[in-house]
Amino acid sequence: MRTRPTKLLGLAAITILLAAAKSSAALLAYEPFTNAVGTAIIGSGDGAGFNGVWQSNSSSGVATNLGYGLSYTDGASNSLYTAGGSGFFQGLITGSAAMQPI
Repeated sequence: MRTRPTKLLGLAAITILLAAAKSSAALLAYEPFTNAVGTAIIGSGDGAGFNGVWQSNSSSGVATNLGYGLSYTDGASNSLYTAGGSGFFQGLITGSAAMQPI
């Protein structure tokens, strides 16, 4: 009978799918923007998971910290708790100078 290899292949596929269903999450990078409000971001490096500080990448404009960050609450009262502030990036409004920090 030729059904035995097919059944074994089906069992192997199910086993692989079940093994792949388990996953874990890990934080890869995090930038809390915890410097004082209005502080320049370029040259700052208080985050984790990056290989250096923020750099201008030859761009011009404003890169500064704000005192508030994003938050989220859904209809089921589940919330995403955040700490720290956020970054504000704006290229020059005259000419064609973009803000593209790295």
